Amino acid sequence: MELEGGSVSNATVNTSAKGEVIASLDFGTHSVKCVIGLCGDDGQLDIIGTGSAPVKGLRGGLVHNRAELTTCIKRVKEEAEMMAGCELEEVVAAVSGQPVESFNAWGVWRVRDREVSAADVTQVLDIAQAHLLPNDRSVLHCVPGLFQVDEQRNLVRATGIRGVRLEVEAHLVIGAGQTFDDVRACAKAAGLTIKGFVHAGVAGAETVIRDEDKELGVAVVDLGGACTEISVYKHRALVHTAVLPVGGDHVTADLHECLQLPMVEAERLKQSAGCALAWMVGDHEQVELSGGGGRRARLVARTQVAGVIEARYEEILNIVGANLEQAGWPAHMLASVVVTGGASNIAGLPELADRVLAGATVRGEPHDVFGLVDVVKNPRYATATGLVLAALRGNDKSWVTPKSVPQQPNLWNRLFDWIR
Repeated sequence: MELEGGSVSNATVNTSAKGEVIASLDFGTHSVKCVIGLCGDDGQLDIIGTGSAPVKGLRGGLVHNRAELTTCIKRVKEEAEMMAGCELEEVVAAVSGQPVESFNAWGVWRVRDREVSAADVTQVLDIAQAHLLPNDRSVLHCVPGLFQVDEQRNLVRATGIRGVRLEVEAHLVIGAGQTFDDVRACAKAAGLTIKGFVHAGVAGAETVIRDEDKELGVAVVDLGGACTEISVYKHRALVHTAVLPVGGDHVTADLHECLQLPMVEAERLKQSAGCALAWMVGDHEQVELSGGGGRRARLVARTQVAGVIEARYEEILNIVGANLEQAGWPAHMLASVVVTGGASNIAGLPELADRVLAGATVRGEPHDVFGLVDVVKNPRYATATGLVLAALRGNDKSWVTPKSVPQQPNLWNRLFDWIR
């Protein structure tokens, strides 16, 4: 089933993209990642190249050193190109941690020829996003929800329906325009054109949930280093997004403080021996902490480590729950909660989320992708892979063609039907 505004079901692939290369850049808290995918003749997406480098010049979703960020982009671009065997010119991007606001807006339009056309849909969406914004803010997304034509309500698709009054409730995501301009400039200096930005939480959802999840109701909780991004879907529509200033770095900082460890060692401990539920750890398990600063290595109970981690993750999930409650979408009203992102890759987190949020929680894993699956199945690649899937499904019309492959004419026919 095709959805109005360019969003299509997971089973539907834009056939004009077959044989084309699609690429993404994900600007995360700790790293910049590039994913290159190839749309095969059978419509499946094969991941053929990835690149990753520590992020420099970008902090808190804001660019503070263009030269450093440009160098970082060049590095991941070249690494992904070498693996994929092609040269990239254009990408679609996401900036994690970018301060955003979101709200639902209503648009109303008089149908011109008594039958809703694609032009009518474009007009009603333009009206829905026609809000007076501060000079430093711009619309990142105008995502259509359900339509109404005269008395016909809750329509996924309005085109072709006869009527005179077209209405839509759209979800608007507002971000800092200066950040987008700065990142575009850095990418251009690195030899890439960014054809559009996608909210990181929305991109991450593309790879870990299916249309049936969106229909029944799902909250995607993308746990990053410095922030947690939330996307809620109901009746296949995006109804709520949020960025919360808490994430995996806060867990690392707690281990650093409570166990008197260097931050690097605290992060290593979290990844190698961490658990989000202390009761899941054996009473007699111990972990060795390296010295540092002239100190001797020492042993501590793993339950002590897990206790520190559990306390902070419980606080983060309580903040997530409060945000969902305030937005009118508590977890118990949704069919599921999906946790993803780099900071979600810790034992016991879904079980802890079940307890805190009182909802059915699962760990998000990428689906509908092939090729280098062992690489991109890591939750930290969810956003970068989701960007490529969004393009494959026609959700942003952002097709990227390598110089080494003969180009088909005019693949950029309508950029951003869905992401505008």
